[in-house]
Amino acid sequence: MGIVTVRRPATGKEVPTGVVMDQDVFKAAALGDIARARGMSDIAKSTGLAREALDKALRPGAQPRFDTVSRVCAALGLTLAGAG
Repeated sequence: MGIVTVRRPATGKEVPTGVVMDQDVFKAAALGDIARARGMSDIAKSTGLAREALDKALRPGAQPRFDTVSRVCAALGLTLAGAG
């Protein structure tokens, strides 16, 4: 698994933009890393979830509900797609 980044021209900073999964395994922690990089409080506000609950759902080893993952992806502007 790896995190896809893009360099912002104005700041030169690498910003996480997506997650590449291996073995078709969803990693909640990777989505959490992106959410934290973008601002967990802002993401929580966009999803309508409490920041603490969102942080818990997106920590390593967590198994968040599909609804939570879907809301976070939408707030981050990411598309959730499956292979199959």
